[in-house]
Amino acid sequence: MLAVARFWLLEAPERDRRLEIELNEAILLFENAGGSLPLKPGFPERLVRTRWSIEELRIRLFAPELGYLEAVSLESIKKVLNAS
Repeated sequence: MLAVARFWLLEAPERDRRLEIELNEAILLFENAGGSLPLKPGFPERLVRTRWSIEELRIRLFAPELGYLEAVSLESIKKVLNAS
């Protein structure tokens, strides 16, 4: 299994770079909206929801075989953060 995972990582480095850029954009949007890690008590609900959506996005992008709770994308994160 580990050999397959290594092959997969070595086989698609450009794809992984694109996915990392997408994830980093979501994190930057979250931080620019006032989010931070770790979450502090009293954060607005949209930031709490966005923080967990970012984790779902991370799984969807890099470990989809694990499954995820909700269909999330960079666009859905943008919508949540822009709905104020």
